[in-house]
Amino acid sequence: MKITIFKCLFIVFVFTCQLTHAQPAKFGNWMVYNGTVNLPYKLISTGEIHLRNYNAIGDIQQLLLRGNIGYPLANNNHIMSIGFAYIYNEDYIDNTDFKKASQENRIFEQYLYKFKYKKAVLLNRWRLEQRFLATGQQLRLRGFLSINYPISRDKMDPKTWYFSSSNELFLKNTGELFDRNRFAIGIGFQQNKNLKLEICLLNQSLSTNYRNQLNIVLFHNL
Repeated sequence: MKITIFKCLFIVFVFTCQLTHAQPAKFGNWMVYNGTVNLPYKLISTGEIHLRNYNAIGDIQQLLLRGNIGYPLANNNHIMSIGFAYIYNEDYIDNTDFKKASQENRIFEQYLYKFKYKKAVLLNRWRLEQRFLATGQQLRLRGFLSINYPISRDKMDPKTWYFSSSNELFLKNTGELFDRNRFAIGIGFQQNKNLKLEICLLNQSLSTNYRNQLNIVLFHNL
C-alpha cells in the first residue's frame, strides 16, 4: 500500500488524540508549520506557527508566531536573517490546576549554514534573541545542529524516508547562564522538494526539571 505524507499526518493526529488525559500531563505535543517563500532581490522569508500543548492536544501551553527575512550567500548554503516572534503562554501556577497567561515579543538575528556530508544533510544555526518579557528584557543565544539521513534511498529525493535528529542549546544573560537544552530524534518523509513531514520525540531539559513531547513538523516551500 502506498503511504503518503498526508496519510502519515492523519494517523499521527488520531494517535495523539487517543493520548489525551487529565491535566496537566507529563507528555506534551508540539505541532509546527514551517513555510518558506522566495522574494525579489534574492531574499528568502520563513514563517512559523507553533501550537504547543501540555497534553496530546487541547491543553495549550504556548502559541508561537515567528517570521524572518534572510539573504543567502555562497550558493544558498549560508543565510543571514533578521526576524520577529510573538509568543502567547499559558503557564500552570505551582501546585495548582490554574493557569496564568503572559505574552512575549522577540527580535532576533540569525546565521544558518546548510551542508552535506556523504548522504547526510546537516544544518547549523546560531540565533541571538532580544526578548521582551513581562518581567523585563533578556538576551538569549541559541546554537542548533540537525542531521537528516536518508534511509529508503541514496539521497534526499522525493518519496524518501529519512532519519532526523537535532540538538539545541540555549544560553542567557540573566540569572543562571544555562537556560535549556532540546534534543530530538525521529523520522521524516520527503514528499517532494517542496514538502516534508517530521515526527520526533523531543526532550527539553531545564536547570531544575525536564519535559518530553511529540513533535509533528510540516515543512513547506511555497
